[in-house]
Order: sequence, then structure tokens, then C-alpha cells
Amino acid sequence: MIKRIITVLVILFGGGAPPSVSAETSQWKTNHIYRDPQLENFLLKILQPLYKVAGLNPTLVQPRVIVNPHYNAFATVENLVVVHTGFFAKTKTVEEMAGVLAHETGHQAGRHIMRTLSGVLPKAATTMILGAALGGVLSVMTGHPEIGMAGILGAQNIATSQFTAYSRGQERTADDYAVRLMQKLNWPLWGFRDATETMLKLSKEHGSKELPIYLQTHPASIERREYVDQFMSKSHNGRMSDDYQYAFKMAKARIAAFTMDTHEINSLYSDAAESDTLYAKALTKGIKGQYSEAAKLMTELIRRYPQDPYLLFARSEIYQASGQGDKALLDISAAINMAERLNITGRKEVIMRFERATIYVILKQGEAALKEMSYIEQLDKDLMRSPSFWDQYARIYDLLGNKVMVSYALAESNLAMKNLNGVERYLNAAKAEAKSGSVEWMKLRDLELRLKQIRENPLESM
Repeated sequence: MIKRIITVLVILFGGGAPPSVSAETSQWKTNHIYRDPQLENFLLKILQPLYKVAGLNPTLVQPRVIVNPHYNAFATVENLVVVHTGFFAKTKTVEEMAGVLAHETGHQAGRHIMRTLSGVLPKAATTMILGAALGGVLSVMTGHPEIGMAGILGAQNIATSQFTAYSRGQERTADDYAVRLMQKLNWPLWGFRDATETMLKLSKEHGSKELPIYLQTHPASIERREYVDQFMSKSHNGRMSDDYQYAFKMAKARIAAFTMDTHEINSLYSDAAESDTLYAKALTKGIKGQYSEAAKLMTELIRRYPQDPYLLFARSEIYQASGQGDKALLDISAAINMAERLNITGRKEVIMRFERATIYVILKQGEAALKEMSYIEQLDKDLMRSPSFWDQYARIYDLLGNKVMVSYALAESNLAMKNLNGVERYLNAAKAEAKSGSVEWMKLRDLELRLKQIRENPLESM
């Protein structure tokens, strides 16, 4: 399979943790959030223009994708917008996806999240604390941090559903925002109308059964559809531009490859001439370990679409999985350079840079890996709150023979997992080796003070 670096959202308010996928794990795990450069940047391509015309700061929006089969997307605190893989699967057009994301942007612009939080935050915060504790215990007991992360994320889902239920008035306001935002961008409103149709259809299919989360927090109704209908005659009736169409279908193909079985993929992607078919098939072959065939298909795609950096990124995953580290490094570096030169989102490619650091570690280029990680640290402080960020540092310092910093990094990793006993254990090991007054000693002292504060004020630390 493709042994790529993926990032699990450990705490909703924090960053992601990117553990390597083992050979036994062929696909993404349900109810994990994976940091993926292609998927997040596709969502940014929609969200940033929406934020801008809504009067919000587009540099602040933080999209995430969770592996879950339900039709769901929601906005929450700190400008996080979370989208389920099932939402991708059930959304037929980029216009429909844009309509739902416009609605979620409306909740952000209307400050509905903070108003709703005021009534339920204590209960939600308690759920988060319980989830974090469960995750930490499971991590220590099993020796597999990813198991603990699943526990943490499960609690986050509960907490999120507690504070993202909106009033009927807030829903109407968000719908109004969605209509106006799409009109300002000259995006076709029929996509948002299709979303209301999808919600009605899903609501009827479930009947008296438990509704999907999105329909619990965003009630479907004929009234909502009729409200959108009022504006249809004045709306642009065409489609969003070709670059949106291409990015959408390639994002869907990537998600399909990592979440569906071969039969489903063959059924969905039967036209061999289409780019998304080739992409889904190439990734699927990589997951199965058919690296040569996967690389061949990906090379053909790169020939057809030479300005798509995420195809280079995907081929680097295949090369990395097949043990061709030098080729993987060339591709990932070319992908980073292309993406940052095109500057589509105005952001540095943090996730791809993390992957490049991993390749440096595999190639035993410790200094290069350390330099990359130091740069990432400046770009994305959220990642510093994830266990695998620090696990990566531990591997790098081990390559460089710095025992003190190996222990320090593992202490930080345990802190990210809320395993305070583990923090203390590695902290003591590092202090036993550190020279008083050194840079390492000062880092250890800072961590020691943070640990003390957390133990004295556990609720504030969450």
C-alpha cells in the first residue's frame, strides 16, 4: 500500500498528528481526520473566496476532512470547516458542494457558532476532556497512539454535535448568506438548491430512523428549498469554471481510492479516458502494492496535466512505498515548488513539507529533515500540538545522535496525547543527560513549567 504520511486531528482545537500508515493498513480509518494537501487545498479553493466576500479573513479558514460515510459538513470554532468523506461521495457536483460551504460560511459570518457555544460549552468541554483521557489511556495500554486518537476523535464528534445545532432563525440567516455569497461570486445557485434536494431525499430515506448528523443540525424542509427557488431566476445558470470541475472530480477520486473497495471503484470509474478514472485506478494499485503499474498510470496523468502538483505528490507516495526514496524526494520537491509557485491558496505546503521531512529521514539525511521541520514549525503552530509531529522530531534527533532531544521530543509527543506520566518519564530521562544552561536544558525547563501548570489547572489546559 501507499505508506504516506497522514495527519489525524487529535484535538478539534489543535493540529493533526501524522503517523505513517503500516503495510497492514490499506486505507484510511473511519472517524479519523486526515491532513491531505490535495483535499484541503481543494476546499480552500472554494472557502477562501466565500470568506473574502463574506467579509471574513480568508487566511484564517482551516478545512479538514474526516473519514465518515455520512453526508455532513460543519463549521466550528477557530474557523475550522470539517467535511466528511461521505459528503464528497454523495455530492454530485462542485456547485452543490460550494452551496453547502457557502451556507457554513454564513454560520461563521453570522457568528452563530459563538452564540450557540455560550449555552452548551461546559457540557461539550467535559466531553472533550473525557475523550482526551480515554485516548491517552488507550495509547499507553496498547502502545499504538492511533487507537487513542480514535477515542479522542470520537469524543470530539460528540462534542461537536452538541454545539453545532442551530436555531431555525440561524439556519435561515445562513441560507440567506449562502444565496448572497454565491451571487457575489457569480456561482450558480442551482448547486445550493441541489443540496436542499439532497437533504430532503436523505430525510425521507431515513424516515423515523436516526437522521444523519447534518440533518440533525441543519433540518431539511421544503420551505428551505422554496426559499432558494425565489432567487433562481436571477442566478447564473451555468457551471463553475473548468479548474473547479477538475479539482472536484480529482478530489473525489482520491477519497474513493482510500475509502472504497475495488468493486465500488470499478463501478464508479469505468471510463478509462477520464482523468479521475486513471487517478482512482493508479491510487488503488498503489494501495494494493502494484507499484510499477501505479507509477505508470500516474506518469501518464502527469504528462496530461503537467501543472497539477498533487499528481507529483501522489507519485512520490508510490515511490516512497516501493522503496525508491530518491525518486520520491525528487517528486515531492517538484510538487512543493510547483504548488508554492502557483500560489493557489496563498499558503505554504506544510503537509507536503512534512512528507518531505519523512523522506529525508528514510534517506538518513538528518540535517535536511531537521531544517524542514524547523521551517514547518514556523508555518503551522497547530501541528506542534500533534503527537506525530514530535515523533518525527524524535526520529530525526535519533539520526543525529542527540539523546537529550530524542527524550524531549517524546515528552512533547506524550503531552500532545495528554499522557502526563509519559511526559514526566521522558522529561526526567532528558534532564539526566542535559547540560545545565544549554539550549536543550532551557527547552526542558519550559516543558517542565507547562507540565506543572497543566497539573495545577487541568481544565484551563484543555
